[in-house]
Amino acid sequence: MRITISTVFLFILAHSLCCAAERDIQFIQKGKGCCDGPRGHKGNPGPKGHKGPTGATGATGIDGMPGGPGPTGPQGSQGDPNSVTGVTGPIGPTGLDGVAGTNGATGATGPTGATGVAGLSPTGATGAQGVTGPAAALLSLNFAHVFTQGIHIINVGSPIVFDQQTVISGAAISYNSLTGIFTINTTGSYLVLYGANVYSHGDRIAIKQNAVVVTATEISSGQQFNELITGSAYMSLTAGDQISLINNNGGTTNTLTILGAGSYLNDVSGFMTVIKL
Repeated sequence: MRITISTVFLFILAHSLCCAAERDIQFIQKGKGCCDGPRGHKGNPGPKGHKGPTGATGATGIDGMPGGPGPTGPQGSQGDPNSVTGVTGPIGPTGLDGVAGTNGATGATGPTGATGVAGLSPTGATGAQGVTGPAAALLSLNFAHVFTQGIHIINVGSPIVFDQQTVISGAAISYNSLTGIFTINTTGSYLVLYGANVYSHGDRIAIKQNAVVVTATEISSGQQFNELITGSAYMSLTAGDQISLINNNGGTTNTLTILGAGSYLNDVSGFMTVIKL
């Protein structure tokens, strides 16, 4: 077979065309030509495709953080005072007892009530006489009672001499009717009762124990003349003590005049009783 240059050229050209055709096909499949020209203008968007099917529900997300308090809302408008009151709700349960309060101040005494109506029931029958009780025991068997009558003038500090009707029971007390002095023979407690009908206002008498005037026993007359004054004293005395009722006026010349309460000369003008308890 004779191969000429033209044959070779045609073969090469045919081969090149074949290869070029294969490349063009590949470029076309890839969207390219065998020879790229200038980029064309951007085409318009195509029409919106159909909505696809709804996808499957996703897994529940974790809880979010609690939100902060919202801002205070505006104050509501005042309600209509003429609106109808709602129905009263049911009574709630009783609350616990509160702590007791302190006692209040005592109130003022109220006025005395009116006297009630006398009862209408008749008086009941007299009851039977009760059983006779035991005989009363004597308060004391040791006492001395003395007094004097008429008018007597006593110097300051001197005792009143009781010279009439001396009564002495027991051995606890002795009395000297010449000096007016009682002598205690038994230690113990004694009740002393005393008095005198004095002539002048402001006259004073008191009990003297040994050499000391018992100030608490002093009594005096008021603003009138011829006044009976009396007193009493509870005394603890020791065997050997001496007591008497004296003129206790102040100064040295203020004599004490005592006289009978009714008849100045005949009635009792002073007395003294000493009882051992």
